[in-house]
Amino acid sequence: MKKFNPFLFLPNVRFTENTKLKVCRAKKDNKIYLEEGYTATPHIEWEQRVDNGYPNVFYDSEYMEYRMYYSVFIRDDSHRETSLEDRKTSTYRETGTRESAILFARSKDGEVWERPKLGVCNYGGSTDNNIVMRKVHGAGVFRDEREPDKEKRYKMIIHNDENHHMAVSFSPDGIHWKEPCDWIGCDPFGDTHNYAWFDEVAGKYRVITRIWTDNQRIPALCESEDFIHWSEPREVYRGDGLDDQLYSMPVFIKDGIYYGLGSFFHGGDRTASDFDCVDLELLVSGDCKNWNRIERKAPFIERGRGTYGDGEADCGCIYASVPTECGEEYRIYYYGGNGQHTNFRETSLMSASIHRDELAMYTSEIGKTSRIITPMRDVPKDGLYIRAKLYEGASVRVGISEFFTIHRQPQFADGFSPEDCSLERVAENVYKVVFKGDIGALEGKKCFVFEFSEAEMFGYYE
Repeated sequence: MKKFNPFLFLPNVRFTENTKLKVCRAKKDNKIYLEEGYTATPHIEWEQRVDNGYPNVFYDSEYMEYRMYYSVFIRDDSHRETSLEDRKTSTYRETGTRESAILFARSKDGEVWERPKLGVCNYGGSTDNNIVMRKVHGAGVFRDEREPDKEKRYKMIIHNDENHHMAVSFSPDGIHWKEPCDWIGCDPFGDTHNYAWFDEVAGKYRVITRIWTDNQRIPALCESEDFIHWSEPREVYRGDGLDDQLYSMPVFIKDGIYYGLGSFFHGGDRTASDFDCVDLELLVSGDCKNWNRIERKAPFIERGRGTYGDGEADCGCIYASVPTECGEEYRIYYYGGNGQHTNFRETSLMSASIHRDELAMYTSEIGKTSRIITPMRDVPKDGLYIRAKLYEGASVRVGISEFFTIHRQPQFADGFSPEDCSLERVAENVYKVVFKGDIGALEGKKCFVFEFSEAEMFGYYE
């Protein structure tokens, strides 16, 4: 299949009628892959509070395994000294005795996860643990395939809790890490998931970190040529007050479009049902500098039902990793907490999945014919294919217009009006558009006109 053009991104859409853009919801498998270690069996002393987790999950082709790096508190007196039963009637108190660390887990199949004994960091007189670095948090970890120096093949950005400075570290194997080196240049607050990657589109390293403005959490972008010298943080999104703060946002790129898995914290209205909870939404950007939510207040991965004490494992907070690919689907691992963000909660590794070309859709209004008009960048000489979900009584037609202006109706090319097309189903939710005219003979600038009813339209292939 050729390049996919999702309708959600504005350059792919010039005009719409009777439509509404909606985010698709990832399907949760409701399985717990790793529960918080301190309350697990067997008991894991050094995983006392996973808190947000900030998971970094990717498949490592060299070691042929899925890897995850995540943030925890290896010491948290309030969590350790309060039993599960007492937590239901108590309020969590953050103390100065907390110590954070970065831990490592792995899986051969993405289903069974283990915490290997790495022999790297001492905890309680033993190195039989999965700690890779202590007194740091909020790590962004990735394998840099383009790095010629094997000693720097794995890269990490963290907040150094000892000197309260942003720092980087390097590793040849992802297990043994160099002493953190402070950033040269700016020093954002960074008390979040500092998601880092090499951006092939921009040709530089990038990180989504955090600054604070007017007592609000603000995601910011920093850039670097060498992973050591970093630019001043640039604000990329601002929520709507204390009840709508973008807490963290891992980023992935698909079809030249940036997607953000944004965890939104609600911390203003104490009477609200979502007070002190965190919802995961999907954001989109063309340059990673300016972001928009696809559908405001609509969860990409929905929190579970209930509240702390009797709720589902992810009923309070969700923090996700970027997707891993499983055939045509994305699998998204996330840490779900069963309580409020600043209160007692236990946090578990879970996952959800979604088709990689069905992240968002335009829906038709009931009883009306909807339209989406898009520019044609290239003539699809091998045919035009659309991705859509058709319901009972659905109608989908496509036309090719000679030109389009905002105040004039489309002028269809001969043999390419909506009445001149038919659909051939080639796969689930995929249809080939067959015209009476020869699409390969078209020349010049034109646009597609998609007319539909009782359908959900994801995009088209050309």
